[in-house]
Amino acid sequence: MQNDKRHAMIRDSLQKKGSSLAAIAKMLGVRPQSVIIVSQGHRKSEKIHRALSGALNVDIHELFPEFYPKEHSIK
Repeated sequence: MQNDKRHAMIRDSLQKKGSSLAAIAKMLGVRPQSVIIVSQGHRKSEKIHRALSGALNVDIHELFPEFYPKEHSIK
């Protein structure tokens, strides 16, 4: 999945669940821009990747396969 498409999917899916990238940032105690940069694929943060995949109830390797190969699946 292209990074811009993934970012839009994450943003839209969170909104459908009544959440947002800003809410994830607040929960983690990080700046909203940090979550946006990570969801856009510009930076790697396991902490943010885990929070996003958990909020969307998807495996981290499915959401960010370039960082987490399936054989090392963590959720």
